[in-house]
Amino acid sequence: MQKKITIFYFLLILLHVCIGSCETNQSAGKDGNAAKNGLVISKHKNGRVKAEVNYVNGKRDGAATEYYDNGNVRMTLHYKNGLKEGVAKWYYEDASGKLYQETPYLNNLINGTRKRYARTGTLIAEIPYYKGKKGIGVKEYDNKGKLVEKYANTSIKVTPNTKNFHSKSEYVLEFQFAPTRNKAKFYFSYEGLTDNAFLNDSFKPVNMHKGVGRLGIKVAKGEVLNNDITILGEFKSHSGITHLIQKSYSINISK
Repeated sequence: MQKKITIFYFLLILLHVCIGSCETNQSAGKDGNAAKNGLVISKHKNGRVKAEVNYVNGKRDGAATEYYDNGNVRMTLHYKNGLKEGVAKWYYEDASGKLYQETPYLNNLINGTRKRYARTGTLIAEIPYYKGKKGIGVKEYDNKGKLVEKYANTSIKVTPNTKNFHSKSEYVLEFQFAPTRNKAKFYFSYEGLTDNAFLNDSFKPVNMHKGVGRLGIKVAKGEVLNNDITILGEFKSHSGITHLIQKSYSINISK
């Protein structure tokens, strides 16, 4: 009996040691906390692997893979010193393993052209980015790979509204898409797009009402405004792709 108890405790200790040794190697960080090093594996509630991520001194570094809870690959990407770097690839959840999307990263920001694919493998969208900001010139394709011209031909209509100009000293510009587009949003900037193509922090949202953007500009008595603004319109296509359209407009008003 004593021999069986001794063997039991020996196996228990051995199991404890094994668990400790099978965990990812760690080294002490500068703050005294353990810094992750090597491959770290996390799991879904059903026990399947959720992610495999490489760490160096507590930061993600190297290849990383994420999985759906059915075991299929969800995404592959690469990290450098804790930041996303290179092309991240997303896949459809089913067993086909077909590529859904490719996104280029630089210093953790989307930088380049994001590409989206149909389950057939056909390219259905090209979306330009620069340092994490969307750009104009989105291209959308049908299931045969042909450019969808109706979105490329969208324009922004600007209508001055002077109804309250004399009573409230407010000059209003109204923005609409021609033709009408879904989930319309508008932004404006006095500085313009980065490299004439990309959204930046100088753009401010415009109030929306029933698909029409309204920009109110206060004009003091005796004031003369002679400014150029850039209007940026955003809408979603029937397939959910976000498009950006720009228009330059000159403001020439006085009171």
